[in-house]
Amino acid sequence: MDLFSATVQVQIDGQQVDVFRYIVPVDLTTIFTGYGALPAVTRTRDQTGDWDAPGQTRTVCLSDGSTAKELLTAYDYPTYFSYMVSDFTGSLRFVTTGANQQSGLDNRRANQIDEPRERQA
Repeated sequence: MDLFSATVQVQIDGQQVDVFRYIVPVDLTTIFTGYGALPAVTRTRDQTGDWDAPGQTRTVCLSDGSTAKELLTAYDYPTYFSYMVSDFTGSLRFVTTGANQQSGLDNRRANQIDEPRERQA
């Protein structure tokens, strides 16, 4: 499979600590609402911990009835976190093995969030 990546930059007006506290545990149903053949996130379940330490996991449930596993791979309050999504059970398992996401908040750049994303397709 080929690996490709994209970087998304978002400017947020707010204090770095407040932005971090909102972004890291964000309700996935509010941002992954489905697009074309990509199913929406309907909920998460089986979360370990408060989503504030590497190694914590949860199951992401999708609108097509499938699931994926999410693993928090890094957490450096209040500047950086990353996670990996893998083990897709639905049709996505035929087109990807996983996705890695990294977010860094840099107060020197007015709380810009850099999100380099890698996908294996």
